[in-house]
Parts: sequence; structure tokens; C-alpha cells
Amino acid sequence: MKKIKRYSNRRLYDPDSSKTITLEDIAAIIAAGEDIEVIDSPTGKDITQSILAQTFIKVSVGQKSPEFARFMLTELIRESSASPGILFARLIQGGIGTLNLTKEKADNILRNLVAVGELTIKEMKSFQKDFLGDLNVSSGENKLQLQKDLDNINKNMIIEKQRKLEELSDKIKEVSDMIRDIT
Repeated sequence: MKKIKRYSNRRLYDPDSSKTITLEDIAAIIAAGEDIEVIDSPTGKDITQSILAQTFIKVSVGQKSPEFARFMLTELIRESSASPGILFARLIQGGIGTLNLTKEKADNILRNLVAVGELTIKEMKSFQKDFLGDLNVSSGENKLQLQKDLDNINKNMIIEKQRKLEELSDKIKEVSDMIRDIT
């Protein structure tokens, strides 16, 4: 877990690299699969949740499609208004976060939800049985499927680029022939 400090001037600092970082840098760290913890230096308080929320907003508002960003933020607000346990179940069912979710991390989340009264012990055990039984197996399968999907996307992009290059080459040849005919 990468430790980040926030100083009184509200700047984020990465002690490992000895550099000031931005919310975009935080997003890149998370996208690379690393978890973070952000500590407010003056108070020693863990402010990770707040920084993650700010990072999410910064990244989602920066989406090229404002319509998608609005939809995503609106639906997250709607979903999070329900029980956190239900939201967690829906995230797992949808495959969101499962590549980086270990059984241990999921169990810690569930125990915390029980501790704060958002889940009963019976609900936690049911969730563990129904959703987390094969978590490590399905995570590995998800990674393999994701790699296959990325390979297919890559192949399709290369084929499309080659097709466009051939079209462009044909157009250049046509223009060249026209110029030759004119002269």
C-alpha cells in the first residue's frame, strides 16, 4: 500500500518519490493496481476516503463524454443511497473491482459493514458463501478473459488502421493520377 501525505497547504506528497503529486497521479497509481493511504500530516488523520472521492470526481468529470460522466455519477449516487452491502454485492456481481479484490480484503469489508450495522452476521455469511466462495478462482479467470479481450481489441484496431491506410494510399494514388493527367 502506497502511503501519501497531505500537507497543510493541501498538496499531496509521495514520500517514496519525494515529489508532490496530483489527483491525476493518484488515479494512475490506483489504475496500476496499487492501493493508497492518505494521511493528513498536521492532524495524522486518515483522509483516504476523501482523496479517493476527489480523485474519482476529477477523473470522471474529465471523461470525453459528459453524458457518460453524468450517468455514471448519478447512478453511483443512486446505488450508494441503498445499503452499502447491496452496493458491494452489485459491484462484485458486475465484476467491478474483482481483479484487485482478494478474499481477505472482501472479508475485511464485510466485517466492517457488520461492525457499523450495515449488514447482519447472517447476511455477511450468506454473502461470503454466495459471492466470495470462488473469488480467487474467478479473479484469475477474469484476468485471463480480460487479457483475451484486450488482445482482440488490439487486433481489431490494427486491422482497422491497416484498412484506413490502404484507403488513404488508394486516395493518394488517385490524386497522383489526376495530377499526372493534368500535366
